[in-house]
Amino acid sequence: MRALNFFRKSTDRKATAKAGARRSGRVGAFLRLMRAYPRTGFAAAIALLAVCVGLGSIAAAQFGYIDLLKQESSRYVRQTLLDLGLSVRSVTVAGRAQTETTEILDALNVAVGDSILHADITAAQQRLAKLAWVKRATIIRKLPDTLHVEIEERRPIAIWQIDRRMVLVDYRGAPITEKDVPEYVHLPLVVGKGAAEAASDLLTMLSRERWLQRRVAAAIRIGGRRWDLRLQNGIDIRLP
Repeated sequence: MRALNFFRKSTDRKATAKAGARRSGRVGAFLRLMRAYPRTGFAAAIALLAVCVGLGSIAAAQFGYIDLLKQESSRYVRQTLLDLGLSVRSVTVAGRAQTETTEILDALNVAVGDSILHADITAAQQRLAKLAWVKRATIIRKLPDTLHVEIEERRPIAIWQIDRRMVLVDYRGAPITEKDVPEYVHLPLVVGKGAAEAASDLLTMLSRERWLQRRVAAAIRIGGRRWDLRLQNGIDIRLP
């Protein structure tokens, strides 16, 4: 597991000071209530906040200010949660090997100081799943201030040559990436249309014939139905 650093920190001190003044005014009454009843604790404070918002909603319904109340309540709740320390301060990641940390941070789309409870976890997981190496991603909120990302990366099983391109593919034949292919020259080379999708079955068969597997330089898919195995000595073996 490793911590990732954020780089989108605010440098506008004047804006920060003004924001702090507004924050103090909006939540001052709520925080004074917390200090007046220290034994109620964090849970009670949140409950009290919910009651206040609920009563405000009832009152607003009587006077037709629902939309305005929703906006103000949302801002008030968000800022109060930030003042209670429920803001993003760190990100930890487990399972990352090939995926770049910058890609993960961009997919998360959060910055230091954002409300941790307002982070859109579902959308972030979907963005992570679209990254080249990511097979599956899970994001966990670790209150009060940490987002934990667990990644399962895809495992390449072969290099697929198609139209003069070299692509790493997984066991389903799905392309992973065209980058860093030279780092995987130890993987089998499969060539031609349909070769990627059929590679897993071929490699399973070759694993039972180790003497042959060691001598294969490339496997060429023919007509989308069979293979030619090109050996390291240049001889072709035509499989049925």
